[in-house]
Amino acid sequence: MLTRDDFIIRPMPVVYDGEKETNLYTPQEWAEKVYEEVDEALEAEATESALRTVEEVIDVMTVCASWLNAMGIDKESIDDMIRYVNNKNRTRGYTKAGR
Repeated sequence: MLTRDDFIIRPMPVVYDGEKETNLYTPQEWAEKVYEEVDEALEAEATESALRTVEEVIDVMTVCASWLNAMGIDKESIDDMIRYVNNKNRTRGYTKAGR
């Protein structure tokens, strides 16, 4: 039986950057990739259209998905952790559902 989660579109992890496989990145290299994409999102927010900003924020999400993939974290474990963090944030009142 299909569930709502079966219809969620997720970022596709990048496994090769044109020079090397991303599973060979160090934690420092992953952090630099995240910072680079965040900088691009901030620049787009300041100078470009909302659509370009959305694209850059999704690039941040893609780098994070790629890092988790390179760590060998499977979809089910990611889903479990997302539920845990969502619940934690809801309990703390950080989300609309928690207020």
